[in-house]
Amino acid sequence: MTALLVAGDAYSYLHTPIEAFPDVTNTQMIIISQWPGRSAEEVERFVSTPIEVAMNSVQMKSNMRSISMFGLSVLKINFEDNVEDFFARQQVNNLLQSVNLPTGCDSNVQLPYGPTGEIFRYTVQSRQGRSSNDLLALQGWVIERQLKSVPGVADIAAFGGTRKVYEISVNPALLQKYDMSPLEVYQAVQKSNLNVGGDVIEKNSQSYVVRGIGLLTKPENIGNIIVKDLHDMPILVRDVAQVMESNAPRVGQAGLDEQSDVVEGIALFGICIQNGIVLITVFKQNLRKKMSLADSLRLGVASRVRPVVMTALMALIGLMPAALSTGIGSETQKPLAIVVIGGLVSATVLTLLIFPLIFAFFYREMHQDTPGAEVAEAPQLALVH
Repeated sequence: MTALLVAGDAYSYLHTPIEAFPDVTNTQMIIISQWPGRSAEEVERFVSTPIEVAMNSVQMKSNMRSISMFGLSVLKINFEDNVEDFFARQQVNNLLQSVNLPTGCDSNVQLPYGPTGEIFRYTVQSRQGRSSNDLLALQGWVIERQLKSVPGVADIAAFGGTRKVYEISVNPALLQKYDMSPLEVYQAVQKSNLNVGGDVIEKNSQSYVVRGIGLLTKPENIGNIIVKDLHDMPILVRDVAQVMESNAPRVGQAGLDEQSDVVEGIALFGICIQNGIVLITVFKQNLRKKMSLADSLRLGVASRVRPVVMTALMALIGLMPAALSTGIGSETQKPLAIVVIGGLVSATVLTLLIFPLIFAFFYREMHQDTPGAEVAEAPQLALVH
């Protein structure tokens, strides 16, 4: 009987997600559709409503809500308890492919993350005085790609900064002079901004691939585009318009302390990211510094006591009113709050006391025959202190 109880406890321990702040919310899928330049009424009629009709057949959903704004549609689908993220995401993706969306509308399903997934905020700054335009480009092309390679990161949300665009400001008087319209300029630029593939030419027993390079990379390229041929004289974009580097219209702005315009990033972790993984990563980092096993465990736990305990304590303080409530709605709030409080306490004890013992046991078992062996590389996680 004792052996069965020990085996059952070990199985439950290994298969129970341990978090400093457990996520008790239901599985949720979010569909974000962008249709630039369209009014909220058009987005509701041609984007939100067709997607809602298609998602009505999703199995095991509890409710569905949508909001339509200028050029943007957000549809949230909540599922019943015990529905896995993979099952929900697969259903939504399959049905979304059957929706006939208007031309120019881009729709995608967001990666699953819970309300407790926001674990890391940062700002991008430059000592060389780079503009917010350059910082936002650095965030999107370098920092975001690196952070998404960290195991467990679901998405990176960026705020602030300006996005670089090339602006073509046409001159109405020059358009009238050459009997042209702004649409002709737009179509000429649109058709010129692409690469085209040709055929293969064989010469001297070698094959040469023929292709046309036409991607626009700087304002001078746009200005040299031919819009119209007037009496055997080409009319270029720069003859009827001014091409300059500009910024896309802002839809928001982020600030920090006395800085009114900064680039901010938020790292969102996926659901069920175990706090024990971070602790084990610290242990391995200490061991790579040639520390003894005892010192690695002691210093590792000491470095994680503050963030783990403070996170659990803040959650406990926030849940105490719900756990002690006796008024309307307490029948639902009280049991849920008590369960979460119990999970917070047990998760904190397991993380700081039990995890180090288990790590020490398995570490000695793995290295008892190979003294002095190096520890394998661990995933590099961002630690928030």
